[in-house]
Amino acid sequence: MSIFTCEERVGLPDLDDTLNLSKKGIVRMMQEAANLACVESGHDITNIEKTHRTWVLLYWRLKILEKVPFNSKITVNTWTDFTKSLYSNRKFELYSNDKLVAIADSRWVFVDTETHSIQKIDDDIILNFKEEQKNLFETDMNLRIKLPETAEKKFEYVPLKRDLDANGHVNNMVFIELALEVIDDKKDFNYMTVVYKKELLYKETVSCYYEYNAGEYNVYLYSEDTHTLHALVTFKEE
Repeated sequence: MSIFTCEERVGLPDLDDTLNLSKKGIVRMMQEAANLACVESGHDITNIEKTHRTWVLLYWRLKILEKVPFNSKITVNTWTDFTKSLYSNRKFELYSNDKLVAIADSRWVFVDTETHSIQKIDDDIILNFKEEQKNLFETDMNLRIKLPETAEKKFEYVPLKRDLDANGHVNNMVFIELALEVIDDKKDFNYMTVVYKKELLYKETVSCYYEYNAGEYNVYLYSEDTHTLHALVTFKEE
């Protein structure tokens, strides 16, 4: 079956300050579903030492359709298709009580862990994942980043061991957490994108900058010297 399904429940760590499922909680559930789908296909993190290949995330795009309260049961559907054997495009639907509560998509590349170079996604991998052609958004994700003309530096952060993932990089969830620390506006955004440009490593200082522009709240996560952009996180209402 091309659509992978798993069950979750909204726990305390998944709540926002309104006691509903948070953006971080949704991304956590999507991340878990993606990992389990990779296990089923035979191309998960447990094979890295043998294959020297891993999946690296390029972006998340999330739209929240309904509020979901504490202790709700969540069904996560996820599937993937491939672009030119270079990108894995993974999509997600989250349901609660048979109601669609969130949609998301993401893009991944297959990377050699020794050379850090992007690898072609072989036909056997594509076959194992069993493609599904079903889009959730009307337009493609815009990955072009316009650097801010004026942005305010909010704070610096030095990643700790707790922030690292199995690849030894700062987990993509941490970028979202840092962006939410920057945004002090209480408006309840229902749309979020995260574009990842450069991995962040242990004890590598990140500088967090903020800019509001045309209805978008943008958080730029730079290196300490601001020469390298690690990620752009954007919140808005849709």
